[in-house]
Amino acid sequence: MSQYILNFEITPNNVLFITSAGMPVQMNDFKLIVTSSPATERMLAALNGGGMICCENARPALEIEFPLGEGTEDICTAEEAGGIRVSHTDAGQKWTCVKTIGDSKLVVTLSPEGPPEYPINAEFAFGGITTGNPQGSATVSFYITNFREIANTSAFRLMHKRYPVLIKEFKADPNPIVLGGKTNLSWEVENAQQGIDAIHIIGLGRVLPKETREVQIDHPVTFTMAAKDCKDGTVFGDCAVGLVKPSIISFEAEPKYFYGDDKITLTWGTASASSVSFSPSVPGTPDINGSAEVSPGESTAYTITASGFDGVNLASAQDLVKVWKTPWKSEGNADLASDTSTAFTRRLYGYGNKLIHYTNGKLYESADGVNFAAIEKSELPNGVSGKNATTMLWGDDFYVLGGEAADFSSAARFNLKELKWETETSYLKSSSLGQSAWGYLTDAYHAALFSNGRVSVASRDSMGVWSAEYSSRLNGADAIEIAVFRRNLYLAARIPGRNVISISYMYQDDWVECGNIRHNGSEWFSFICNVNAMYVINGQGIWGDNGWKMINPLFPGDTVSEPPLTGIFNNRLYIIKDGKAVWSYDLLR
Repeated sequence: MSQYILNFEITPNNVLFITSAGMPVQMNDFKLIVTSSPATERMLAALNGGGMICCENARPALEIEFPLGEGTEDICTAEEAGGIRVSHTDAGQKWTCVKTIGDSKLVVTLSPEGPPEYPINAEFAFGGITTGNPQGSATVSFYITNFREIANTSAFRLMHKRYPVLIKEFKADPNPIVLGGKTNLSWEVENAQQGIDAIHIIGLGRVLPKETREVQIDHPVTFTMAAKDCKDGTVFGDCAVGLVKPSIISFEAEPKYFYGDDKITLTWGTASASSVSFSPSVPGTPDINGSAEVSPGESTAYTITASGFDGVNLASAQDLVKVWKTPWKSEGNADLASDTSTAFTRRLYGYGNKLIHYTNGKLYESADGVNFAAIEKSELPNGVSGKNATTMLWGDDFYVLGGEAADFSSAARFNLKELKWETETSYLKSSSLGQSAWGYLTDAYHAALFSNGRVSVASRDSMGVWSAEYSSRLNGADAIEIAVFRRNLYLAARIPGRNVISISYMYQDDWVECGNIRHNGSEWFSFICNVNAMYVINGQGIWGDNGWKMINPLFPGDTVSEPPLTGIFNNRLYIIKDGKAVWSYDLLR
């Protein structure tokens, strides 16, 4: 009587993947494990009391039949079956493996070498299996012959053909992205197992086969997807999301020019930066966008470095801003309105402990150079023209000279002690091209430049009468200013053709050049003096009368949209830029 039942197990499972491009052929490898187990009466009864039919002198054999063809119930085609390999792999009794390919089936015959050793425990490896057949299930038949101790004679197993997991899409858009920005992570997976745990993305958890999710990116990250297939294997996919290279949107210093130990405020803005650093350093730990107050002490170039990533690689961006230490002191912002009636009243005058300025037909005073207030009763009287006028402070009197009139231009003076106006007799010729006035000790002068190059100089006599004293020519001049210094009359003339300011003094009714400074075309300039020296101020700096060399090459601020107000007060040169920013310079330094 037969003692055993023969068992067949296909591991890891009975699924074959339909071959696709790039799929490793090893994915379809499987093992067949053949074991015998004691036959019970119930098992024998199920076999109808039958037993193994044996032929004398015939070798025991297991014949395994795989259906071949191109249908859903076929394992593969005969051509594909040619690549299948079968081998005995366990360390027990040796078995032979023979493969026979027919038109409609593949037969694999497995036979032990010598009499079967019981209990049977044999292992066979099947490899090189490919199939392009459509999805379906094929029946594999097992036929057992000439095993005298085996009760069963056949067995059947289904092998299922399934498509492998395909990650059709796994992407981020946009990619790369600004640090801290959001991207749409989307994916589509086919042929994964059913169930809530079939597809998993690290960082997101369980996901559906097809989804789009918005995610925030704070650092370069690779999202890894794990999708389980129907053979309990796992297919992985990666989507790397990088960052846009960091950039510096803005980096500014305010002010760019500082005086003494003044503080500077640095402000900056970045994009896609994880951190910023500065050289020289700034107080505290700077944010990626922010500001910091620094005390440079000396002219300094500050460098900002914004660190981050370019894709997934470390990257950085740099910018630089320079601040300059200057002898110019920022006094603040004045509240003076621009005078649109004339181009010649750009002068500030020191009187007592105050600065005086004439604008828009009225006098203003300030004790600090910043806060100006109208002087009582100083509004220009009727009948006196302030258009194209020039001004002059002489003693306690403030003069407005050269405004346009019918024949001769007007002259009026305002006494700063008595706070009243008086008009004077004037034989002044007015000029819209350029005119200037200056009073010193007992001398007061007015000069007007005309289009033919003639300069007419007038003076005031003891009776308050203004009349021409002499005239001469200046070739190529388009603007003039005069000053009286140590009882001598000096004239500064702008000559665009030579790109110079020419400085001359009056000698025997003519101008004698005593120096010049370089100048940019028709750029503004100012010619002023105190009891110690004469100065020319232009957009390049301050020039002194000691050889007319530059005293300080740095003018405060970047640009000047209109000629500034200039004047000397308490041995400090004051400049009011655009009617607002007030700067001063110590002339005794």
